[in-house]
Amino acid sequence: MLVARTLFTLFAVAPFALADGRQDFEASLAKAQKLGDAGKWADARKATFASLQEHDGQAYVREHLDDVKALLTRSFVEIACPPRKLDDVLCGEVVAYDAKKGDIELRYKQTKPKGKDAKSAEPFPCGDFEVRAADHDLIVPFVGPYTAELRGSALGSLDPFVRVAVTSGERYEVALRSGNSSQILHYRGDRAGASVAGCTDIVNCARPYVIKVVVGKATLEAYFNGKRLLSAGHELDDFGRLGFRDLLGLEEIRVSGKVDVAWVDERVKAANDECRSKVEKEYDVSHDLPKWLQ
Repeated sequence: MLVARTLFTLFAVAPFALADGRQDFEASLAKAQKLGDAGKWADARKATFASLQEHDGQAYVREHLDDVKALLTRSFVEIACPPRKLDDVLCGEVVAYDAKKGDIELRYKQTKPKGKDAKSAEPFPCGDFEVRAADHDLIVPFVGPYTAELRGSALGSLDPFVRVAVTSGERYEVALRSGNSSQILHYRGDRAGASVAGCTDIVNCARPYVIKVVVGKATLEAYFNGKRLLSAGHELDDFGRLGFRDLLGLEEIRVSGKVDVAWVDERVKAANDECRSKVEKEYDVSHDLPKWLQ
């Protein structure tokens, strides 16, 4: 009689224990998802593994297998691909960036490694500049005033050109010459550049230099070693990009101004999407499941 009563008790309690286990497991998955939604994906992943271990071998776990796989996959991707920032998509130094105002300051400085590292030195300037023959154009587009400062050891025998407001159909070039014919040239389409400013100041090509070009709201100004050489008006709708060519001995570039925030956001999103796509393709969630669920 006692044995029969014990067996009855066991069978009567079992469904309730199963139900309690199911509810506990579902609650633990919900908690893990909540941790993930809060950006705590490492904790979410840890909580999911702990729940699988606690409810090992239970049939109700298999009923939620898709949810488990989704949590493990999402957490793995989020941990492997933390949100990218502007620093992650540009090779230059992002000295400052205000995403709300669009204010940016970039710096490119040539490094000169010695010994074994000399052969593996990165090219200067880096990949943020598109190179075509001798032309170097910064990929970052501006939508408002900006200033470029280019520093080097000596210009040498070539006449340097600094290009501003570079777009697909228009640009201004500051031509600095060691003679007396420095100019600001305005190019439209395939037409030859028209001189919009000139000067007779001599540019000393044998000494260290600082070339500064200021693209204002309605004016362009060019400075050489602190002295303003050229100034001209402009009616730019598109402030375009910065470029240069034939700057020998160039060692450092600084650019600051109003950047196209939409362009920045697109670059950052593309970097995030590329990482996530790669990780999702390579990750096999079955390797993280217990054997009885594989």
